[in-house]
Amino acid sequence: MRSGRPPVPLRGAREARDAVTLARLLRGTITPLRGDEVLALLEPHRPRLVPKPVNPLAAMLGQPQGRLLEALLRPTAPIILDVLLPRLRDHLIDRVVHNKGAAEDGLPGTLEVATALRALVALLRGAGRGAVLSVVSAIEADRSEERRVGREGGGGGGGWQ
Repeated sequence: MRSGRPPVPLRGAREARDAVTLARLLRGTITPLRGDEVLALLEPHRPRLVPKPVNPLAAMLGQPQGRLLEALLRPTAPIILDVLLPRLRDHLIDRVVHNKGAAEDGLPGTLEVATALRALVALLRGAGRGAVLSVVSAIEADRSEERRVGREGGGGGGGWQ
């Protein structure tokens, strides 16, 4: 509270927790039960206008894992792309650039969240890459600002080196 204003809450905390869990679920063996877990995890994030996804895996017993994963991602991709990835971007920017949120908040670590973000973008075959690039751009801008302030004699700076 340097400026006398109350601290701004950390954005995307729930999404960060859920994204780490989602990345773990999608990394494991895909089964109809796993599909139900994924759909239940994403349900609170589903926008009202997006129809409730139905688990397509029950009718796909015996199919290869790649086909099962693709079938599961088809109905969940809009929720991941439109809700989770932008909130993960905001969350990481808040934590890394603005130094909000600490380990004692019960949140997954910054590296865990970034790894989940990268894994989800990879699973979606690059869709949502803009969220990753936004985080990288914000970190780079913050680093160059720290360097500029450090050269002008504004303090310690250089926290990223």
